[in-house]
Amino acid sequence: MIRQTILLILLAVPCLANATDTPSCTGDAISRAKPLLTLHFGEDDRISIADKAKELPSIRIPSDPKQRFKVYEVWGFIYKGKYRMRFIYYASAASGCTLMGQEISEHSSAMRQFAIKRDLPTTTAFKLSSGVSVPYFGC
Repeated sequence: MIRQTILLILLAVPCLANATDTPSCTGDAISRAKPLLTLHFGEDDRISIADKAKELPSIRIPSDPKQRFKVYEVWGFIYKGKYRMRFIYYASAASGCTLMGQEISEHSSAMRQFAIKRDLPTTTAFKLSSGVSVPYFGC
């Protein structure tokens, strides 16, 4: 009985060690968010960044599908605009967090933004033959 318990513990220890091998890159993602917004929109004292990063499901590395990239999502704000930023990291115990990619997108309705920027009506629509209603912005 004691041998079985010791064997079980010895088998479980490497599994627990692997679970904590890769570091969390949340702090690095948050610190990179403001420079990314500034790069896209210029210096603005109304820029603010959420104080937490959400870890999203990891993605496979294209050149080696056995390995994975970690993905973190951070929200940023400029006046009334809301922006979603995703930071893609290769994280390992040996090298820490290495930024491999980043993306930024405005969190809004694209068609509404198109209409507002061009001062077009947003409620006019026409129906396609399939019955789908499509917004019409005029010529």
